[in-house]
Amino acid sequence: MSTYREVDEAGAHTTRRDARASQPEEGSTAISVPDSFAAKPGVGLADGVLIGKLLGQGLQGAVFELTDSQGLQIGWVLKTVTAGPAAAFNFLFPGIQREWLIGRELCLTLNEGPLLGFMRTGASIKSQKSGKIRGIVIEQMSGNTLDKHLLQARQGCLDAKYIRSMLQQVFMALDGAQKAAGFVHWDLRLANVMQHNPGACSKAAAPPTIGAQEATEAAVQQSDGPTFKMIDFGHGNLYDRHLKAIGVSVDRDKRVRLPRVPATEVGYRLFWHREGDVFRLLMSLQNVIDGCCWPRAQAPLVRQLAGLIRHVTGIQLKIWLQEGDQVLCDSRGMPWHRQGGCCNILRRCYIRTRSFWFPSTPRITAAEALSHPLFTEPAC
Repeated sequence: MSTYREVDEAGAHTTRRDARASQPEEGSTAISVPDSFAAKPGVGLADGVLIGKLLGQGLQGAVFELTDSQGLQIGWVLKTVTAGPAAAFNFLFPGIQREWLIGRELCLTLNEGPLLGFMRTGASIKSQKSGKIRGIVIEQMSGNTLDKHLLQARQGCLDAKYIRSMLQQVFMALDGAQKAAGFVHWDLRLANVMQHNPGACSKAAAPPTIGAQEATEAAVQQSDGPTFKMIDFGHGNLYDRHLKAIGVSVDRDKRVRLPRVPATEVGYRLFWHREGDVFRLLMSLQNVIDGCCWPRAQAPLVRQLAGLIRHVTGIQLKIWLQEGDQVLCDSRGMPWHRQGGCCNILRRCYIRTRSFWFPSTPRITAAEALSHPLFTEPAC
């Protein structure tokens, strides 16, 4: 087993003000590895931390579980960058350095402990000679992404309280990040929100050498029910000018120098330039829950949820209510309006096209969304 040397680049910040005024990497832990480093199970990453099993692999890289010397999970994973011939396509995507810088800035700006609403970002893995980032340490998530969860749940009756809790947690976290760090996710959809159980992936304590932070009393306070976190910050931006256009004050003096995005990302942002993060999440949600069945007892809450979606995307959801064995449409509906009904694909194509080209409030902020009666005057 080989263990690589852990280095601290410039000492830890002592105040939040210092943390926000500096580049994240200047006060963050980095792990130095030789240029020949190859992530694989059994390799030592830092003192007492080993690379565990492969959790997943894609075009841009792979994700490995991190464990202690006894093989116990520590609640963190290693995300590596593809090397060799396969790396030829990496120029098409935002780099991992950008994702790490955004994640660390959110940690330093919003909370010194575990971030509510955001996946935590730990140390970077850097080559000793070139200084290039070979990988990053990120928080291990314990549940499914929301798109997978809701696609499974809609086979029966959906739970409006569950969806309201998810939206409230995400919007509160997004509101704080918009105001404190000028954060724009740019790819906020159900696939980038995960249900998370903080204790499910941690069987042993994580050492500070990987950038893990101890929980503060305020940070560990959770609301009743599941916890939800935003993931995948690679498309995101900090102190984004887009926020100024929608009325959020952005402090340009605190701008973090991020690597330039590739041309493909520029085109992606131009395509979505009219719509904000709240719109993109609700558009993603409407595409999954339109025409689904809900418990009749939650009818008032479902109508409030439908009202928020209509206010933002312009789409009136088709709602079906179930009580016992009886299923009724809450409004005038046809067979193709119901999820799984004949020709329902035409309905799905319509709501996607209609909401993109003719949205109601595409630039709504997270704070404005939280003022909707769904959150301030819940029906049940």
